[in-house]
Amino acid sequence: MVHLSTKAASGEKSNVQDETSDLVQALLVVDEAISKSQGETHRRILHSYTEAQVYAAGLRSKNAKPSARVKACFTRYRAYKEADDVAAIGWLLVAAYERIAQKNLPAWQMLEALADHAAKKLAAGHRTLN
Repeated sequence: MVHLSTKAASGEKSNVQDETSDLVQALLVVDEAISKSQGETHRRILHSYTEAQVYAAGLRSKNAKPSARVKACFTRYRAYKEADDVAAIGWLLVAAYERIAQKNLPAWQMLEALADHAAKKLAAGHRTLN
């Protein structure tokens, strides 16, 4: 699995081009993992994605800064990744969404489209499993 740059994940200022490239690479990994997932693996990714969305929304309601939400989701992503748990994919997608939502990257619309594509694929796959 790929990772966002350490600076991007921590909310520190980083080279915008590097950060954008990291996000593209992360979203491509997410998309590929979702495309390949089936059955319980797909449900695990979907569950972690939903869990991460709820977690990020909770932080938002507590007025956590956007960079803190990215960092929190990325920390969970790393923990799942280190445990070789496919749930990491859901957390990575939400971390990417939280970063993109700041709308201060030059290609944020393109990044948002990539994230939306992955999220729609995740939801569509869930519907075909039921």
